[in-house]
Amino acid sequence: MLAKFGIRVNCVKPDPIVAVFWDELTEAGEARDTMLKGIADIEVPLGRAGVADNIAGPALFLTSELSSCITGLCLYVGGGMGYVYAFGQSSIVHAGVGRAGL
Repeated sequence: MLAKFGIRVNCVKPDPIVAVFWDELTEAGEARDTMLKGIADIEVPLGRAGVADNIAGPALFLTSELSSCITGLCLYVGGGMGYVYAFGQSSIVHAGVGRAGL
């Protein structure tokens, strides 16, 4: 709807990401790092949570002229979590597809 006015609307969906959000939930340290690593090993196809720098590049791309013909895009930056959302994690686990198979 806004494209006819030259306005592009896109989003970056980071998931999961190591951020200050976790400071409100858990105490920083080795125990938290182990917990986050355990979650990422189970939930994230690439096996790790992202960091702010992983989000900056895609966001800069979407604001640059390189993406001047892109609108209406939700770009998942989450180590393969977009795949999990689209097809369901259980289908990956039950099919026996690990990180190497994606």
